[in-house]
This record gives sequence, structure tokens and C-alpha cells, in this order.
Amino acid sequence: MLTSTKTLPDSGLPFGSIAAYVGFCLLLTMLQAFWVDALSKNDLDLPNLLVPILLGISSLLLGWRMVRQSPLAIWNPLVWFLLACTIYYGLGQLVHLLGNADTVQRVNQIYFVNQAGLARTNFLHTVGVMVIVGAYALAARLFNQQRRPALSDAESLAQEQRSASEARSAMLLFLCIGIPIKYFLELPYNLGFLKWVLPGSVQHLGTLSGLAIIPLYWLYKKRGGIYRPAFFALIISEFLVDVVSLSKLEMIKTALFLVLAAQLVKPGLKKLVLTGIMIAAAYVLILNPFVTFARVAVGRAAATDLSQALDLVGQFKAKGGTVQDVQFPKAQLWWTRLAYSNVELFAMRQYDRGHPGTTFALAPYTLVPRFIDPDKPIMTPGLEFTYQITGDRYMISSTGLGALGEGYWNGGWLGVGVVGVVMGVLFAVLSHFSLRILEARIFMFLPMSMAGIIMGLRIDDWFVPTYLGFTVQLLLMYLAIQYVVHPMLLGNSGTTETAVRDDVQALENAQRQFPLL
Repeated sequence: MLTSTKTLPDSGLPFGSIAAYVGFCLLLTMLQAFWVDALSKNDLDLPNLLVPILLGISSLLLGWRMVRQSPLAIWNPLVWFLLACTIYYGLGQLVHLLGNADTVQRVNQIYFVNQAGLARTNFLHTVGVMVIVGAYALAARLFNQQRRPALSDAESLAQEQRSASEARSAMLLFLCIGIPIKYFLELPYNLGFLKWVLPGSVQHLGTLSGLAIIPLYWLYKKRGGIYRPAFFALIISEFLVDVVSLSKLEMIKTALFLVLAAQLVKPGLKKLVLTGIMIAAAYVLILNPFVTFARVAVGRAAATDLSQALDLVGQFKAKGGTVQDVQFPKAQLWWTRLAYSNVELFAMRQYDRGHPGTTFALAPYTLVPRFIDPDKPIMTPGLEFTYQITGDRYMISSTGLGALGEGYWNGGWLGVGVVGVVMGVLFAVLSHFSLRILEARIFMFLPMSMAGIIMGLRIDDWFVPTYLGFTVQLLLMYLAIQYVVHPMLLGNSGTTETAVRDDVQALENAQRQFPLL
């Protein structure tokens, strides 16, 4: 008897393209070193223009190649890292050469960047990206990247039924945990109503309410019924909370959840590209100007309530979305937020002068929850870093440095190498894990997959909390889901004996494919 089969999407990696990218970064590194040492240390305009353009374009092309080969690559942290490289290390670096006078002066107001300094930060980015992608490629080779065998129609139907059960359980779990934390702890904390520090691990759990969009959308498209109004109610609620918080990151996260959900149900490369362009345009033309306008209008980082937030939206529309810096009225503010060359150059010069950073000393604290040690230091030292740059203790502004700049600040080129290897290996592990659970539609582990995407995007954040602290949380989350939550919710589902046996076998196969411990 012949049984028809359905081939799963190819989840393999284009190792040839990745190797070519690493080789190109090596060539770019050698050309930069040759230009500075052998040709001219003063005439750096040309390399400072070409290096960000070439690094940005090559990063974008590799990301495109990966997504084109596999629709599931959108869950690969490396794809998002390459996108972030294009934005920060490509477009952001060009502000010094292509931005108007007010834009350049606003960037240099924090710390002046000359042509030689800009060349140093370009070199830092090229070396760091090369190490990260190289470490990723080597680590990914250790995992089994073979395609899963094709499924018969009967097996596809069984997987569809298991997926529905997984999606329902994951959705309910995410909402039950995420809504109380996000709406009754994280939101009041962001509005300034809580006078104590809300642990980062608790704030991370608040993301689960938005993450529930993915399994809920899958149920809405596959099952319909009550899931349709529930889906739209959750979307509206999440966006309203994001607006009140005046948080660009949270708004982008909600939009990202929608994109990931749509791609999981019905992958489409053209649709993905168009959606990405629309989100980027909305960020530059609407989101960033609105949040900047609203924060200036209220004089704080968040609105006091929904009424004020909606009033700010009305004011923004009435004034035509014009946002100006008082000191630099013509500054292209969206562009200045992508430029980290000023703070990176400050950190590099501090290390070279014998004043290294000490943020890596915070690493042991990632193992200690704040409820055990209430005196645990703040893991994101942005305020202290602002003071070191400006010398103004009263400036209430948290300045980010970025993982590569922080690596050099703490340990020079050795520190950059350590940061690059850690990030590359983490991306490889989370990539392999995410692709396997998504092929099996095990929605319960979506928080870990989403954490990988955030790691890939947040190259502008602090290394210890973003990459080391997150890893500790993910290991604990994996143990809790694997050995407590998943068996408790799906261990006795009331299905037939055959279905239960199929569920167990499918889960065991998936576990063998991505053993993390």
C-alpha cells in the first residue's frame, strides 16, 4: 500500500555562504589594517565610507540567503544578528559621513569621534562580527543539521492534532503567567508606581503575554471559533500597554510576534520582506518620532495612564509629527540612535589608557536571584557609564555600549574574542533548538526561541545581562518546562492509547534531536 508523504521545509544551513561571509570579513579586516598602517593614517574618508557599506550589504545578503533556503530560518538568532549588524554597524556608522551638520554634532556631543576613531570602531565591528559568525559556523557543525524524514498523510494529521493540543496548553500557560506580571507588576514599575527594583527575570516573564500571540494565531487560523476574537483582543491589549509604556522595544516586540506567527502558519518570503520594510518605515517615520515627542512632552519615560497616552497620540498627529532637538533642531534623531561609535571609541580609549571596564565582574551575579540577594547590583550599568563619559552625576540617562565595545573595554582584543565566541556558540545552540521544536510544533518552548531572537537583535545592549544572564534563565526555563510544566499539562491528555503513544514517541524523538543538558 502506497502512502503519500509531505516534505518538511529544509532547515539546513548554507555553510558555504557562511564561510564566504567569514572570509569576506577577514579580507575586509586585512584591508583596513593595510590602509591604516601602510597607506595613510590621515586620509580615512574612503575606508570609513566603504567598510560600513560593505559590511552591511554582505550581512544583509547572508541573512537573505538563509531565509531563502529555509522559511524556519526566521527563528535563527544569526539572521536577526545579521540584520542588527546592517542597522548598527552599517547604517549607524555612516551618520558621521552622510548625516547633516546637526546630526553629526549631536552624536559628537557625547564623545567626539574623529576619522581615526571612526576607523577604529569600524575595525572593531568587522573583527567582532567575523569571530561571532565563525564561532557560530563551527558550533553549528557539531549539531545534526539533517532534514527530518518526510511525513505521511496519517502522520501529518497526527502531528496536526498534537500541535493543537500543544498550542492550547502553551497559550493558556503564557497568558496565565504573562498577564499578571506584565499588567500588574511590569507596567506599574515602568510608570514609576513601584518603589522597589523589579527583577529582570520577572520582567522577562512579562513577555509571555505577548508571546501568546503566536500559538493563539496558529489556533485562530487552524481552528477558528473563539480563538479569532481572543486573538484580536490580545493584540489590541498588548499595543495599548506598549503605547502607555512609551516603549519602542515593546512595540517592536508585539509587531515581531505577529510576523513570526504569520510565518509559522503560512511562510512566504515576499510577504516577509514587505512586512519588514513596512515595520522599518513605521519605526523611522512614526514610532521613533512619536516616542521621542511623547517623552519630551511628559518629561518622563512613560505616560501616567492610557488617557494621557491617547492624548499624546492626538497631540503628535496635530503637530504633524515634528520632533526637534532644542540644541540641534535639524538633527536626524532616528539616525543618531543607531550610532554607537562615540561610546565605543570612549570605551576603547579608556582601556588603552589603563582604565578598563569592570562590567564583566557582574557575571557571577547572574547566578543569584535578587530575592536571595536584595543588594545585588544593577546588571545594566548604563547610568554609571553615562557618568564616566560626561562627568555629570546628575544626568539621568542610561547609555548603552554594545557587546563588542564592552568586550574591548573589559579585556581589549581578547575580550572581543571571548564575547564573540560566547555569542556565536549561543546563537548556534539556540538556532538548532528552535528549528527542531518548531518542526515538531512544540509551542511550549517558544520562550526559549524568542530569547534567541532577542539576543540576536540586542547587540547594542550590555553583554552580561543580555547573553550570560539570559542563558542562566533559559537553562532554568528549559528544566521547568521539560520536566514539570510539559508533563503536567500534556502527560494525561485524555486521548486514545495510540495517540498518547504517538505523542510520547514524538516528544522523545524531539528530545533526542536537541539535548541541551
